[in-house]
Amino acid sequence: MSEVQILVDYPTKTWSVHNVKISLNGINSEMLIFSISFASAETVNVKNRGVIPLDDFQCPEIKQSYLVKRICYDEFNFYLLVQIRSSYYHYCDVPKVAVAEWIISSSLGRHYIANFNGGPYDCHDKNLPNIDRSNTHDYH
Repeated sequence: MSEVQILVDYPTKTWSVHNVKISLNGINSEMLIFSISFASAETVNVKNRGVIPLDDFQCPEIKQSYLVKRICYDEFNFYLLVQIRSSYYHYCDVPKVAVAEWIISSSLGRHYIANFNGGPYDCHDKNLPNIDRSNTHDYH
């Protein structure tokens, strides 16, 4: 007879097995079998940056837009990833209020063009945040 409990800690993305009791041929044993850490499967390929894991990003549901398909924000690094049609672009030093105002704007596309595209949040002249890319691969 065996008893297994599998616990999943979603914030840290860690699986572990505890309290394993095994009885084989009258021999009783109790042991910890394994613990596994795994990375999120979702990554995006960002223009002029490469592959970025979305583990630390919030990607809220947004209203339909012809131009803007997805908005993902890393609040800790003030780093914004935006899917424009089929390509992802990045923006640096973006305050949370700028993202919030954009999400509730009447037109995501017009707001993007007026406030982000070529604007003050362009990453070209800024230090890029250190995003852990150790578990990602850039395939071109």
